[in-house]
Amino acid sequence: MIHLALIALLAQNASSSLQGIVLNAGTNAPLSKAVVEIRGDDSSAPPLYTTTTESNGRFLIPNVRPGRYRLVASRPGYVRRTLSVSVAQGRTEDVQALLTPTAAIAGRVSGANGEPMGNVDVDALKASYQDGRRILTTVQTVRTDDRGEYRLF
Repeated sequence: MIHLALIALLAQNASSSLQGIVLNAGTNAPLSKAVVEIRGDDSSAPPLYTTTTESNGRFLIPNVRPGRYRLVASRPGYVRRTLSVSVAQGRTEDVQALLTPTAAIAGRVSGANGEPMGNVDVDALKASYQDGRRILTTVQTVRTDDRGEYRLF
């Protein structure tokens, strides 16, 4: 009986866990209510562990089996972040995930007389350099609606 109690105590002390914090990448403010998932290598499989961050942006996932995982942190209004993490036997691994706020470009296209122009392509362009020359590359294209309005996410 003593052997069983000692084995149970050793197993309890050797449990592994994953803890960390989810922060806004722009301000380093903690993000509450962010969903943190631990996944294996198969992205189509359901998460192995899931939790939600507290008001201080912190999370704790106890009793994680040792191994390599993908940690996925997400919250509405932010770009999802995936990190590679390794959990060692009997250790508590600490992780920091920075989430970038999402943004949108919106506006209205009008003609010379101020009337809205519908069915017009609006392009979002990204500037970069190739062979020392500045080039613009289309990132996204949308069409204005009947009121001349557009929104790029």
